[in-house]
Amino acid sequence: MPKFGHILSPYEDVFKQIEFFGKSKFDFIEFSTEEPMITPEFLSKNRQKIRKVMKKYKLFGTVHAPINTELGSNFNDIRIDWIKFTKKLIRLYSELHVKKFNLHTRYQTLGEIDNVLEKIFLNNFVSSLNEIVRFSKKYGIKIVVENGNRIGFKDAKNIKYIVDRTKDLGVCFDFGHAFARGGMREIEIFFKLLGNRIEHVHMHDNHGNFDEHLPIGKGKIDYPYVVKMLKKFGYDKTITFEIFTSKEDAVNSREKIKMLWQK
Repeated sequence: MPKFGHILSPYEDVFKQIEFFGKSKFDFIEFSTEEPMITPEFLSKNRQKIRKVMKKYKLFGTVHAPINTELGSNFNDIRIDWIKFTKKLIRLYSELHVKKFNLHTRYQTLGEIDNVLEKIFLNNFVSSLNEIVRFSKKYGIKIVVENGNRIGFKDAKNIKYIVDRTKDLGVCFDFGHAFARGGMREIEIFFKLLGNRIEHVHMHDNHGNFDEHLPIGKGKIDYPYVVKMLKKFGYDKTITFEIFTSKEDAVNSREKIKMLWQK
């Protein structure tokens, strides 16, 4: 059975959220490193208090790095600064019982990219992530890279290109992102190309048009099939729920996945 967690909202009281998910018997929490609440300054100032409440409920942590991280930028100064900032976060989160650190494959450009630009961005990611993965090993933190939703690399082919060229890099498979991009066929392609590289999972639901972050069963993702495939690959690692409707919906979603896992 995998370990189940939920992402923290950067718009709500962090400690109340940790208390809720701890009392609700989640195994871990995922820190969404975003403004206004979950910033490096907040984490540094409150790390002892955060450690205390996590220890109280025997929670460990995973990290969702800022969505706007530009590790593929072809502006080298910007890319280097993001690498430095990511290392800073890794050092900081190492004090908070964190086991995994998730990064998006985001890039910023004015329009569509051609094959030449695509290869430049991909190789920039490979260079950045190799440096970050080597650094994170000193802190015992696993780096994983997530299939994107809007801006950035979304398809399995490009994620595989990055992972194949970055030693010890894992995959965070976001089922909601894949489904919004191409339905169950997109999910099947990910399983085919990257099923044995999955180290972390994000679960939420949608209707296939955009990233709604609905409770499990309230959209159109075939989660019985998803669980069946994860079990086929022997997946027993971490699953983060990203349910944005209510915390109660998050608990119910976890229970639905647990029931599917036990069938």
